[in-house]
Amino acid sequence: MTTRLQFHGIESLEPQPSGCLRHGFLRLLQVVPQASYDGQWRDRKTRQAIHKFQDSVFKFDRVALKLDGAVQVLRDPRPASHADLSLAAEAVSDITIYLDSMFSYFRIQADCIANVIPNLYGTRGRAANIPRDSFRKQTKWFVSTAPDFDPQYSEMLNTQLEWFNTLSGSERGQGLRDIITHYRGTYQLGTLIDDEGRTEPFVGLVNESGFVEENVIPVIRQMKFEYFRFLDGVFTIFLPRLRETVGEGFWPAYSRDPEASTRLYEFTRPLGSGWVFPLAQFRDAP
Repeated sequence: MTTRLQFHGIESLEPQPSGCLRHGFLRLLQVVPQASYDGQWRDRKTRQAIHKFQDSVFKFDRVALKLDGAVQVLRDPRPASHADLSLAAEAVSDITIYLDSMFSYFRIQADCIANVIPNLYGTRGRAANIPRDSFRKQTKWFVSTAPDFDPQYSEMLNTQLEWFNTLSGSERGQGLRDIITHYRGTYQLGTLIDDEGRTEPFVGLVNESGFVEENVIPVIRQMKFEYFRFLDGVFTIFLPRLRETVGEGFWPAYSRDPEASTRLYEFTRPLGSGWVFPLAQFRDAP
């Protein structure tokens, strides 16, 4: 992706051959409960949702690394020996498992966000009976049932859900994850030779109606960009509000080192999971 985000994605740490992965929303969830004495953060469900969100973020990253390794095996231009063919067959099987996992972890993160969002409003959010167990139901509540509760967040849910619609559909059964899970979707793997003679694997998604998606790998990457753009907006909306309700001291890292505050981890190239993440470029915090 050429469009750079601010608080989510990979940022190069030049001139060293290294970088960092920014995830402002996860860092926000990690820090606020530790600094707040409000009862909203004593909610076991919320705390467990934060833990599950973090768990699925890191698992998604790990599976993206594994998928890249399997794809590289199929790109290998060496003459095919018996061992190479065996390795390629194993990679083909593994790719389908990794893709199922990535779609699953993506969907888990969405529902964990739904679990956490009401508590970002404090007592007002807990009193509003906002749906907490389904991102889809919560989106409907903000957009249709109570659009005036938070017009800024409602507008973002109304305009920045391309990633969720691709994943789970604007209606049930239309998204790629739902087709895989509920509507008999399977993968069809193949390879193409590009203009420079390089082998490029593709993974189609099919069911009885035919091809649902010709190549899901670039689709996942596009979804990740749209998802991180959405989280950039969520982070930008809620950070200043939490500063007011919890206090400036809830995130001391912002006053000491603004660039470190959204950094989830640093890495030395090459980062095998890097293919799935968009670029980030830090600017001034909101």
